[in-house]
Amino acid sequence: MCCTFNQELPYDFNLDYAVESVTESYAKNSVYAAPLNFDSVRENLAHSKEQWLGYMSRYMRRSAAEARYYCNKYLSNRAVKEMFVSSDKTIRILSVMCGNGGDAFGALTAVIEMLEASSLSSYPDIEVTAIDGSNYALEQFKKLFAAWNKRVQADTLKSKSCNITLKTVEFVFDPATEDTINYSFSFLYEIVRSKKYDIITSFKGIGEIIQSHI
Repeated sequence: MCCTFNQELPYDFNLDYAVESVTESYAKNSVYAAPLNFDSVRENLAHSKEQWLGYMSRYMRRSAAEARYYCNKYLSNRAVKEMFVSSDKTIRILSVMCGNGGDAFGALTAVIEMLEASSLSSYPDIEVTAIDGSNYALEQFKKLFAAWNKRVQADTLKSKSCNITLKTVEFVFDPATEDTINYSFSFLYEIVRSKKYDIITSFKGIGEIIQSHI
């Protein structure tokens, strides 16, 4: 079990597989996870590639489990569920300050579980847009997503005609002046408002930026 707050929530074995696969691929190039303590986890934006691997190994699956838990609660609402299963339009998920993907994977898993519980013979496509300030985190998220999606498509989504795509966007936060800060957040705002999203997740990245510059 993943989470002390909900003993009924199981591990995501597809995500476990993806983490192991990506960790092994980095190890082949002599890149290994760096240990993290509690204080260093509070400042993820400045992490090295090795530190992000450390976060992936120790904390990311917990974030995914937490996001899955809360998204399941949201999607269990009858009106919300009906909105998703009564339409074949693409389901769009936005993850703001995604890190290496924990909250997005949790939301994805919750959506797929909802679709599995429906009577649909084929599922709508799912589109994920992920924003973060770290190229290392986005690189790892893309690798994790490729491994996770390959496994899910071969198993859970087999014969369901459900394409899942990932688009990543680098968000550069410039704290130099008040004008550059405003420009940075304006850029982020334009991304968020450019499409209608069905689920938006953001766990701590925006808070980290604000806390470090107030």
